[in-house]
Amino acid sequence: MTRQQPSFRGISFWTENVEDSGGRRVAIHEFPMRNNAWIEDLGAKPRSFTLEGWVCGADVLKSADDLQKALEEDGAGDLVHPDRGTMTVLCTDYRRRGAVEKGIIWFSMTFVEQGEAPSPQRQENKEEAALTAADNASASSLMDFEETYVGSGVPDWVSSQSLDCVTSILSLFPSVLASFGSVAQIKNIASGYISSASLLGSFLQKSVKAAPQTKKVVALRNYHGEVPTHGRGGINQRAILDLAVRTSLCEEAKDIVVYNHETRTEAISSRKSLCDAIEYEMDNTMNDYLYGSLCDMQIALVKAIPKESLPDLGYFEANRIAPALVLAYEATGDALREGEILSRNKILHPGFCPMKRYEYIGRDSNV
Repeated sequence: MTRQQPSFRGISFWTENVEDSGGRRVAIHEFPMRNNAWIEDLGAKPRSFTLEGWVCGADVLKSADDLQKALEEDGAGDLVHPDRGTMTVLCTDYRRRGAVEKGIIWFSMTFVEQGEAPSPQRQENKEEAALTAADNASASSLMDFEETYVGSGVPDWVSSQSLDCVTSILSLFPSVLASFGSVAQIKNIASGYISSASLLGSFLQKSVKAAPQTKKVVALRNYHGEVPTHGRGGINQRAILDLAVRTSLCEEAKDIVVYNHETRTEAISSRKSLCDAIEYEMDNTMNDYLYGSLCDMQIALVKAIPKESLPDLGYFEANRIAPALVLAYEATGDALREGEILSRNKILHPGFCPMKRYEYIGRDSNV
């Protein structure tokens, strides 16, 4: 077989000795009181080649410098192996020796064959995961309602109590009331669903989702004391309220995930309040899959909030009355952030800021 003229990145050289190396990557596991070891095979070692070569000729110094530059260049390059042909390799080590006056310079070069790059790993979209977890918890809440609420075959007074409960809950929110036109209209529409758990649940969820989430859970929680806890009427009304509260929590979770908080401190505070409310619902359900869905939503919120890029909330103490411009410069190093100091701390007069503790967005960690 005819040997090929070796070269690397197009720079030719001569060679006689070629040494290949390889083998297996292993992990040796040794155990107490055993006279042998268990060898774990971790796959093949990358194949490497050591070429003993030289350059020569009238302009040997330039040829040697060109080869050395090729060996030091970033990344992998094409090596023409004298026996194996062209392959993509990376030079991991070389040594240069010789004398220009003798017209020959020797190189000992070690190359490692380049393999395929690993497939990129899919990055978890934490916000998307949190939104999905909230939707799943909402669906589980509806399923729990359908298993708990009984609307058919019950006395009229039970149906009447359930209808009043739905009407009262939806009437708590001005936007829902405005969309229906009146309390009587809410009651009239809801009466068509009151005998079916699935229809009533879907109607209630759709209506609750349409209302702005601000303080919705608080309003529903305040309504808790008006709901009885015993008998079929009490069970139905509790199921209606629980569905409204849990649906509201899921919608609020989605809102807080996409909301652009200014600081990590504010984001964490919002998350804690919501997670505490979710924890309450987890403690007050006997339904395993609903408990799991609420738990998954809580975990997803902790992962998604706060966003990694959010700055912290900084604080400083003003030991004298001073203009906001001065305080902004002393606290942040940037007098142009005067407006932030004024707005975040509710200062009435920019020229007279009282002695107290101030907060600011800690954009610059060097402040």
